[in-house]
Amino acid sequence: MHEEKWEKYAWIDENDQDSWDKYEEYMFNQSLDEPPLLQSAIGSEDYIDGMSAPRIDPINPEMAGWAMKLRRKARRPSDVRGRTEGGD
Repeated sequence: MHEEKWEKYAWIDENDQDSWDKYEEYMFNQSLDEPPLLQSAIGSEDYIDGMSAPRIDPINPEMAGWAMKLRRKARRPSDVRGRTEGGD
């Protein structure tokens, strides 16, 4: 028969000062330096593309996803110029 080795643990009551000290030691940032701000590795549009169903242009259904995004990026500068020229 196989006999297991038992390990002994020291238990500390949750309301004991030692438990509060351990809580503060492990749950709070102890360094004096400001922690670095987290930055996303992807943009919001890439996140939406990854989480959503594929986008389909109703006028050109063959242009989905990346092709539609390229077309939209290419069209943006001309849309802005057209609005400013037409408004003047």
